[in-house]
Amino acid sequence: MKYFDSGAREPSQSLGQWLQNAAKEEIAEIRIQSGYFSLDGIGLLIPVLEQAAKADRLTRFLIGSNDGCTLHSDLASLMQIMGIPRSNGELGIVSFGGAYFHPKTYHVRRQDGTEAAFVGSANLTAAGLALNVEAGIALDTREGDDPHQLSQIAAAIDAWFDEKRDGLIVVTGFETLNELADRGVLAIAPPPKPIESDRGASSGSPRPRLKPIFSLPSVKQISAATGAASAAEVPDLPEDALQEDSEDIVVEVAPPAPAQAGKYQAFLMTLQKTDVGVGQVTKGTSRRSPEIFIPLAARDTDPDFWGWPNQFTNDATKPGKMDRPGVKMRIGTTIIDVNMMTWPDKSDFRLRSEHLRSAGSIGDILYMERSDGKGGFTYYVEVIPQSSARHAQYLAHCINPTKNSKKMWGYI
Repeated sequence: MKYFDSGAREPSQSLGQWLQNAAKEEIAEIRIQSGYFSLDGIGLLIPVLEQAAKADRLTRFLIGSNDGCTLHSDLASLMQIMGIPRSNGELGIVSFGGAYFHPKTYHVRRQDGTEAAFVGSANLTAAGLALNVEAGIALDTREGDDPHQLSQIAAAIDAWFDEKRDGLIVVTGFETLNELADRGVLAIAPPPKPIESDRGASSGSPRPRLKPIFSLPSVKQISAATGAASAAEVPDLPEDALQEDSEDIVVEVAPPAPAQAGKYQAFLMTLQKTDVGVGQVTKGTSRRSPEIFIPLAARDTDPDFWGWPNQFTNDATKPGKMDRPGVKMRIGTTIIDVNMMTWPDKSDFRLRSEHLRSAGSIGDILYMERSDGKGGFTYYVEVIPQSSARHAQYLAHCINPTKNSKKMWGYI
């Protein structure tokens, strides 16, 4: 038995080092359960998982989706790497209301029959493997540890699949992941990072930041639509990227914004020339107003999502025109003011913002998620480019056509 503690900031004390050593062996069976998961934590295991898929060796993963934060796209890629569906490969998602799935255990059985396991605090994420201060215990029958203890670790993971415990959803294909995303168990987009203050920063003594102690290989995102690897890769663990995963982010506190009601959580729409173009390009002519055009049918499918009509007021300068000015939206790291408006002589609903208009291109997808307002914004907004591996996943939810337009839209 060996104790690991990455507080010493030694690579040999990290879960990443343990996994790297385990992956050098010929693995007959692998079992993992992790409360949190991100694709950037799987790079060390890809050769093992690909060999297991090819030979149909036993592979069982249990992944938590606590508060619905685990990404659909990350699990789609993991599913492909594991070769699911196959008879000896199983991927389970565990999610509860009012409780977390929080274990972190890693077990391998080698081809020679020996077993090794790691039990500790580190999740299967880049930060858990190489950045955060984590602790754990490693056991290995080659080093004289009790085989019964090792078998108990494996059996604890098997029991979830064998007993079909409450909270477990076994992934059989992309349809399972899509259903979980529709139910809010999985996230389509990364949630906005929390905006919080740092008491130390206000006193002139910011908290120390950690640097990664272990280098992880990059991982290619796999498209759920084509099964092909995206050109965009999850990068190695540079310091800046890892700092995003740490809890030491120093940001200013934004004042709360109004919460937004609605039947659905997010709205999706393909952008067209009217949304991202500037109108006349002839010298001396005026640019068109920076507006995103939302079909009235989309607005009327979930009026509360847009605050219609209760949060709108009459425009005194134009009879019949209704406005909802200064709506706080977060796009990237910036909170912007967006004016919502309807026109009595136009058959659409508009979002006026130069920031939004200039963020996308024709064919990209506008993603708008309503917020509780605690982070200082009422909506979280992203523009998903066509080159992104996530584009196909969002496009599958844009099921409603728009009259006289190629524009498609939908809600999730």
